Amino acid sequence: MMSQAQAEPRQKVVFVTGCSDGGIGGAIAGELAAKGCLVYASARSMTSMLSLEGPCIRKLEVDVRDDESVQKAAKEIYQNEGRIDIVISNAGIGCTGPVLDITIEHARKAYDTNVFGLMRVVNHIVPRMAERKSGLVVVIGSVRSEVSTPFTGIYSSSKAAVRTYTETLSMECQPLGINVMLVNPGSVTSNIVKNQGNTYRMPENSLYKSFLDPILHVMFQSQSKTYRSMQTTEFARRVAPKILSKKPPKYMAVGGATFLIRLLQWLPRQWALQLLWLVLSRTKP
Repeated sequence: MMSQAQAEPRQKVVFVTGCSDGGIGGAIAGELAAKGCLVYASARSMTSMLSLEGPCIRKLEVDVRDDESVQKAAKEIYQNEGRIDIVISNAGIGCTGPVLDITIEHARKAYDTNVFGLMRVVNHIVPRMAERKSGLVVVIGSVRSEVSTPFTGIYSSSKAAVRTYTETLSMECQPLGINVMLVNPGSVTSNIVKNQGNTYRMPENSLYKSFLDPILHVMFQSQSKTYRSMQTTEFARRVAPKILSKKPPKYMAVGGATFLIRLLQWLPRQWALQLLWLVLSRTKP
């Protein structure tokens, strides 16, 4: 790593978490590298980033659930480059199923990655950005943080925590000279969702055995043509220019079904929730 060329003075140094092949993070890392940024892409395993290659790509093994792992990555980048201009917190895991079926252990894993993983990244990088009064924090959230849907309660609540944390961070970073941008993906085709579906098992004592089809539908909803699921490469092409703009937006929603989410937000809350239950509790994968 140390033998590779350093970033040029005007070249943006970017650190991205959650860059496994076939996901949003890898697509964003590749797109920013193609636009000339020096990108440090990371994932829990180096073997999960095989498709990420190029002269502007550096790869790190980082587990955002491990504070020491995040600290080590940040230290290495600062030693190599002297700065991080943009940090993109994308690492996340799904957690689908009725809330009564989700164990505390399973929920804790989701929160440890989705919420506390973000906090670890911010805590190790933003103070260094504040020293230069310059930097951009990009947080990849989810439109499910805005409107809850049946069978995604734990995941949606973790992303709601991410949204609230990010919005607060955005305000508190203003006097530090740091911009914060929340990107909420809608329906985006991703291997993360496919992998989750392949491992889902309904508990034997579940009270929702008759709802297995709707649960699987919700799980694969973001991959469906019905919801105009967007490819990760297209998602990255739309988001990257905003990340690199002189005035990055504080919020953007990209992907399929984002317009539907906006419509639901206009309805009285109880109407929207009842409508979602009536529709999604009867659907099939």
